[in-house]
Amino acid sequence: MLCVGLSALFYAYCYEESDSCAVGTRGAGRAAAAVAVVDFTAIGLSSWLGVLEFFGHPPMKIAGFPIWWAAIDALDVVLGGLIVYLLISRLRGWSTAWFVLVPSIALGAASGIVGWPISTPLNSEWGMPAKYLCALASIALSLACLHFLSRALPKVAETVGEGAGGPAGRAPVADLDAVGS
Repeated sequence: MLCVGLSALFYAYCYEESDSCAVGTRGAGRAAAAVAVVDFTAIGLSSWLGVLEFFGHPPMKIAGFPIWWAAIDALDVVLGGLIVYLLISRLRGWSTAWFVLVPSIALGAASGIVGWPISTPLNSEWGMPAKYLCALASIALSLACLHFLSRALPKVAETVGEGAGGPAGRAPVADLDAVGS
């Protein structure tokens, strides 16, 4: 549940910086870098100890850690943080139990959005050059999504702040209190 902790940290950063709308490129970049370091350490250690192994002879392994996985996980954490950020002011009481699903939703979304290029050759008999190209495609898709989110986050923070009764005084986008009922 590493993603839960990292998503919560990213959410906390977004929430703390939302008044200045400084949650953009710097925040997404910091989250992605933190994920890469933590992933390399945690997953790399697990690989070194023989606790886990990536299937399909993955490319781009550094000390047993496929670096393309950090790109997928970085998007996972940023998406998870964004989901929490968008819902935190709207869920109350038992409805907050829905946050338990955020890591699975974010990882599923990130894997589907940017992981599909590398998943295909890992589950087939493709050669290593094709696997490298697909891994690069997954990394490029992840960086493009992170760039998009980093550009969109300040506007999202501004809109969420206004929707919660901020400067524009508008009502929240949706009443999600009934979701947990």
